[in-house]
Amino acid sequence: MKSIVIAFLATCCFSLCLSAQSLEDIRELAGKKQWDKAKEAVDKHLAVEKNAKVGDGWYLKAIIYNNIARDANFSKQFPAAREEAFNAYKKYLEVDKNAFEGKLNQHGVLFDLASNYLQTATDAFNAKRFEESLNEFMKAEKLQEYIVGQNFMYGNFAFAAYDTQLYLNIAAAAVNAKKDDVALQYYEKIADKKIKGESYEEIYRYLVDQYHKRGDKVKMEKYLALGKEVYPQDEFWCQIGVSEAWDDKKKLFTVFEELINGSCGTYTNYYNYAVELFNYSFAGDKRPEDFATQQAKVPEMIKKALAIKPTVEANMLMSRYYFGHINDHFDALNAVKGSKPEDVKKRTDLNAQLNKRYEEMIPYAMAAYEELNAKGTLKASEKGQMKIVLNMIVEYWDRKKNTAKSKEYQDKMKAIE
Repeated sequence: MKSIVIAFLATCCFSLCLSAQSLEDIRELAGKKQWDKAKEAVDKHLAVEKNAKVGDGWYLKAIIYNNIARDANFSKQFPAAREEAFNAYKKYLEVDKNAFEGKLNQHGVLFDLASNYLQTATDAFNAKRFEESLNEFMKAEKLQEYIVGQNFMYGNFAFAAYDTQLYLNIAAAAVNAKKDDVALQYYEKIADKKIKGESYEEIYRYLVDQYHKRGDKVKMEKYLALGKEVYPQDEFWCQIGVSEAWDDKKKLFTVFEELINGSCGTYTNYYNYAVELFNYSFAGDKRPEDFATQQAKVPEMIKKALAIKPTVEANMLMSRYYFGHINDHFDALNAVKGSKPEDVKKRTDLNAQLNKRYEEMIPYAMAAYEELNAKGTLKASEKGQMKIVLNMIVEYWDRKKNTAKSKEYQDKMKAIE
């Protein structure tokens, strides 16, 4: 746009010299860049009814006011100068259907006004004056729409009838200015046309999230469907409602159930649901009243997660799940103190249950170990995972009274340390 502005200003200087004699004094002031005096003179000229019916004065006013808006000193005195220039140019085109001088200059004053609206909006945004930036961007939009409606071009340049970048700028300024209603309006303009590009998925996410929070189910589902269509691989669509329910576990479980029973049976949802169920069931000092129901879902969710993507984390979670039961069985075993036949039987049964749990645990602990071991060099976090897994494996072989195997994995642990 800079080349457009420079070319336009040069043309304006030339055309001033060719203008009608009746405005000679005003043009002379403008030619000398005495913009305050030129403004006063053109305002007086247009205050006369017969002059206001002729286009030349309005064209000259648009030029003068535009230059005032461009001047760092004068623009402070006349903050509405750019808007007045636009209004003057519209009046010029209204009263002068031929608009000879405007055509001669390719209506460059309008393009210059639009360019400078965009520049001031950008400068305000970068300076974190977001409300000012929003207002300037929206003025630029209004001006661009007018130029497009008139089918004006400057050289080979024309504003887009649908300016996605401008809509993004307006929405970004609106979000930062806490004008969410405005942001929604402009993000909708983009989403409704299913426009996609780098980071554009954030637009669809924002719309879904905002309408979800507002309880507008119709619009939430509309943009959720559009988001899934345009960005089908984005797992965000399968996390809707999770964050809002995070502090209410029963509500959170309901949200996860709705997601996995819908079209969101993803690894992330199965794994995260299993984590929440595990923590709810085993993390407290006392088992919750619905322990039997909730803990039984943990292995089911983990198996579904592992079927999609076998990971160290999911295998470790399954191992920890079985260890949760192992610890419960040990507590129950330690609580049996008597030597009566029923006590002996109870200890025998508990030991059998313990052995069963260890056997259920070991395949998952070994799967996690093998995946970590295959990496060779481990990160600090992975070393921590490896130590936990090796402890489980050592405990398994201790339970089996296999000293050689126990030592083998103890040595692997020492090697890590």
